[in-house]
Amino acid sequence: MSDYSDHQSLIAELKHFHTKPELLASAVYQKHRAYLTELLETPRIFSATSAQPRLNDFLRIAHWNIEKGKYLDEVIATFQQHPILREADLISINEADVGMNRSAQRFVARELGEALGMHVAFAPCYLEFSKGYGDDLTMPGENTVALQGNAILSRYELLNPRVIALPMCYDHFEHAEKRIGNRNALAVDIERNGQRLSFVTTHLEVRNAPACRAKQIAAIIAELEKPAAPPAAIIAGDFNSNTFARGGMLRTLSGLVRMMISKTETLRREIATPQAREPLFALLRQHGFTEAGFNSDDVTCYVPLKILEDSGKLPGFLATAINQQMARYNGQLDFRLDWMIGRAVRSLGSREIFDAATNIASLPPQTIAGLRNQRGGQITDHDPITADLVFPGDS
Repeated sequence: MSDYSDHQSLIAELKHFHTKPELLASAVYQKHRAYLTELLETPRIFSATSAQPRLNDFLRIAHWNIEKGKYLDEVIATFQQHPILREADLISINEADVGMNRSAQRFVARELGEALGMHVAFAPCYLEFSKGYGDDLTMPGENTVALQGNAILSRYELLNPRVIALPMCYDHFEHAEKRIGNRNALAVDIERNGQRLSFVTTHLEVRNAPACRAKQIAAIIAELEKPAAPPAAIIAGDFNSNTFARGGMLRTLSGLVRMMISKTETLRREIATPQAREPLFALLRQHGFTEAGFNSDDVTCYVPLKILEDSGKLPGFLATAINQQMARYNGQLDFRLDWMIGRAVRSLGSREIFDAATNIASLPPQTIAGLRNQRGGQITDHDPITADLVFPGDS
């Protein structure tokens, strides 16, 4: 696992505490605090000596939540072979495992970068105390390094890598999928034709309320508005912009009532175009960012209603009644969770620019649906997205 250690002895010391305050007050935690801080707040960089941009006359960016890298070989093959994704020179990755049993103990981001010949920045969000959830729990074997985080892959040199701490919206230490750490953002700068771009990947909190996701975005904006930051910036990631407030009985009941009383097409439209119900978008616009022109109109994540954990917080008879009502959604809700947000860059349309060296034409923003693994299911539970762009100073 490269320079990460096997963490099972450390986890064995920490996981028996029942609450986060109990953990933080313990002598065991104090003994390991400096190491844990370095582990979770320091990005690791892996350089590719032969990395060269595929496109020179415009920049293609991709983002993909790869669901821990459980189907990493298919993810690699997709980036190598898909006619759009293979030309991406800057890639945002969410949910990348290191040394997790569910993803075959692989260092997902580094292995992906090596296969694509790209520089890699990786930052852990969590040290995982469990093997995951669902089928993860019954797989033979145990974790080793036990990390999950975000990554950036680039054919441009990675400059000024940094981890942006986000406000905590939900403490996963007392969740069934027990872990320590927090959602974060990973930022780098790249230089292209003498101009700098800040590129950020993030995975915002799915639990708590839309207002807390806006607070997390505010922390990213603050980093990108520091005096030395370049004006051109892209924020990419799984924003979990599901429009629901989650966590606790009242929020659960409120969300499920909304699903029951809403007209089916109205709710589907609200979650496919969540900007009005997710204040993070208005906040971004106030600071010169926009999602307009950098995203297609497609949904990116398909959630079977049977896996919604919130219904488990309700009395059995009520959960049963609600589940019967959910049949009108055909057992699934389709969300737009994944986004690219731009500032001081221009997105491109179809065939607006042809790359002189390759004759590859620019495309409007894409959501690439229909990708399948060897078993016929989705490679991940999210679709990748792409956008083509130029800097204002590009000719």
